[in-house]
Parts: sequence; C-alpha cells; structure tokens
Amino acid sequence: MDDLTGNAAQRAHQLAKLEAEGALPPDWVRRQLDLVLIEWDEDEKALDIDAEGREDF
Repeated sequence: MDDLTGNAAQRAHQLAKLEAEGALPPDWVRRQLDLVLIEWDEDEKALDIDAEGREDF
C-alpha cells in the first residue's frame, strides 16, 4: 500500500477513502503517523527559524 501524499486535507481524504474500502494494516497506519510527525517537526523548525529572524534585538 502506497504512502499518503499531499497536504493535510488531501491526506485525510485519501485516508477516509482507504478506510472505507476496508481495514488498514496497523504497520501501514503507524508508518503514516511516523511520516507526518517527521514532517511536522521539520515545519516547526522552519517556523522557529523564521520567528527568530523577526525578533528585534
């Protein structure tokens, strides 16, 4: 089974469609969670760097 792709809304739509087709393998679901958490962490780092660049010294 391929990994979910796209933005959060697209992934949610893909997930709902797959879930409607039947049970999802737990290892696949876990991999999707791991992937999105990694992306979330990367986004938070980018936002932190951007926020630091806007601070007045």
